[in-house]
Amino acid sequence: MKCLICGKRSGILSRLCPSCRSDFPTDFSLDRPIEEIMTEYRRNTRLKEKISPDKKLGSMELDMLNGIFHYGNIYRSVTELKEHAFHSSTPKFEGLIWRRDIVEDIYFTYRLRNGVKNQIKIDTTVCPYRNDGRYVTVEPPLKLFGYKQQFAECMQSAKDNLLTSFADSNMLSDEEYI
Repeated sequence: MKCLICGKRSGILSRLCPSCRSDFPTDFSLDRPIEEIMTEYRRNTRLKEKISPDKKLGSMELDMLNGIFHYGNIYRSVTELKEHAFHSSTPKFEGLIWRRDIVEDIYFTYRLRNGVKNQIKIDTTVCPYRNDGRYVTVEPPLKLFGYKQQFAECMQSAKDNLLTSFADSNMLSDEEYI
């Protein structure tokens, strides 16, 4: 079978060769039509060249200026998001008998406008807790709130950039007609 992107030999069951597969986003299914696969590959490559990360949320990187986030080989613009959420896992004990920490994994879950859903584990953090002898009360991890705030800033920055570019394009078109 030939690779859909470069035309090289890809193997019996694969639609992409190993080199093209490494550049293809893992959250997108290869069972989709060929046109969608090609569009997704070009979009991912374009964003990969454009990104300049300036914040790090665990293992996920953010480009605040361009509104792009990156994890592994996934490059997405925040304008592609239909919905997103940061959440944590169930608390679990970790450590030795005399020094026990409670840790939680932090996840980023998103759904794109084209229906693609994905959940990414971006960090593991120690949570503050109180043990009164009868109950253990676990506080949510502080990193979770920081990640939510930084991503909200990225979303707001992307929105402001879009509104500015839209206003500039409207101003140019108005001047042309005068």
